[in-house]
Amino acid sequence: MAEHTTTPGNPLREGMTRAQRPTGPLLGIIVTAALFLAGQAVFLPLLGTGSGEGVTLGLREQLLFSVMFAGSLVLLAAWVRWKERRPLGSLGFVPASGAGRRIGRGAITALAFTGVVVAVNQLTGQAEFARDGLKAANLVPALLLLIGFAIQGSTEEIFCRGYLTQALARKWGLVAAVLIQTVFFAALHAANGGLTAVAVANLVLVALFLSFWSLAEGGLWEVCAFHAVWNWSQGNVYGAAVSNMHIATSVGDFRPKPGSNDLITGGGFGLEGSLLTTALLAVGTICALIAYRRSTVIRAGAKRSPAQ
Repeated sequence: MAEHTTTPGNPLREGMTRAQRPTGPLLGIIVTAALFLAGQAVFLPLLGTGSGEGVTLGLREQLLFSVMFAGSLVLLAAWVRWKERRPLGSLGFVPASGAGRRIGRGAITALAFTGVVVAVNQLTGQAEFARDGLKAANLVPALLLLIGFAIQGSTEEIFCRGYLTQALARKWGLVAAVLIQTVFFAALHAANGGLTAVAVANLVLVALFLSFWSLAEGGLWEVCAFHAVWNWSQGNVYGAAVSNMHIATSVGDFRPKPGSNDLITGGGFGLEGSLLTTALLAVGTICALIAYRRSTVIRAGAKRSPAQ
């Protein structure tokens, strides 16, 4: 199949072109799945498996969860550096200029998203915080565990929106790359159990949202920050379930009221199973797609202008 032309000046999509020995799309899919699972294989039995009732992560388990993802990331870094022979930054972290601003933008967006879902649930009487109030003793551990979610969220972004998208788009085009990474991302979270139709729809939407957002940025700084703070704020700040995983080390204790509507609260799956999240992600996906198309025009114009 003929190689597709990359988006002019988009360093994220062009990442694989910097490889001396690039990985093709079929091998890219195999490598992504194999390295992601291999990095976690040693630790996964210690956490247990997902079920309809979910998994509860205490401080120890959540730290172990972070180590699992770090293992996968180390394996991918080794493959990129020594097999493909390209810089690690080409996975989505060049240029590094303005990284702090980009990280802040992603983090603030995530806090806004979770804040809206929590606030609407409270205002409509669907959910509430436990009467014992804030658990101040968990504040410092919760802040520490933000690092853990940064590792976990960034690993998923690097594998899906970074490496897999780059390996697929180079020969199969961007549409195929976005669709396949979306399926892969949803499948990863299906292993947690407790899926509902709304949860599946939200997994698809968030994959599309973050894909177009990363392409618009031309990198992964913002989506890594969004992913990390999205998970962390749900679990360690508000105390809600995160993709059917229940976080024990939380500052708040946000829970659905008896008789509440699971379509609004998300039920046992957490805020990611709520129709409120569906609405936010749908709007976010449209905005990210518009931003990506606009950025493509700007980059194309910038590439032509020197010759004019």
